[in-house]
Amino acid sequence: MLQNVASSLGMTYKCPVQELEFSLDCRRICQTCGKGSRKREDFTNLSLDLCAETTTDKLLENYLKPTQLEYNCTCKGQVSTMSAMFSTLPNILVLHLKRYRYTRDYRLEKVHDGMSIDKALVLSTENTAARFSLVGVISHLGDNAKSGHYIFEGRSPDHDLNNQGDGWLCYNDSQVFKSSRSDVCKNRQRSAYILFYQRTCGTKSTDRK
Repeated sequence: MLQNVASSLGMTYKCPVQELEFSLDCRRICQTCGKGSRKREDFTNLSLDLCAETTTDKLLENYLKPTQLEYNCTCKGQVSTMSAMFSTLPNILVLHLKRYRYTRDYRLEKVHDGMSIDKALVLSTENTAARFSLVGVISHLGDNAKSGHYIFEGRSPDHDLNNQGDGWLCYNDSQVFKSSRSDVCKNRQRSAYILFYQRTCGTKSTDRK
């Protein structure tokens, strides 16, 4: 509908969700015969397992690294390796941190593990690399999964991506405060829930299709 309205006005419309879209090239290799398969999967975000004393970059690395799984291959082998790499890159990278988990007795608890929030990331496909800058953080303030509330801290629209000084704003219910990326990275290590990174350089047209 919005595309039709824009067209009637002589304008073009791009769905905002397209800014988040990217693809992973997922590969499975049998450990017995070496044969496998590959497929491309589309995403708008990644959900990353938290672990103590780590960084955003390390969490991404853990997500993409090869892992073993049980798989009945035609060669009768039962163990395969799964791995993934970026096939295309988004303009806005959304990383969901698994801040909650279920206990053995099915209670939902909050994960308080701290992590270092990287101010910048470099992501690569087979054909290109791009730099991403941290532009926003959603945090959960509270001791457990059943209490507390969420706040958003992010870059002001008129703030230069390369400027690390004041230029961020904190949105806490109806109140808005000045903030900074450095303060957010320091103070939200144990409460960050969703991270937003904006692509700052790298040519998207060179990504492998």
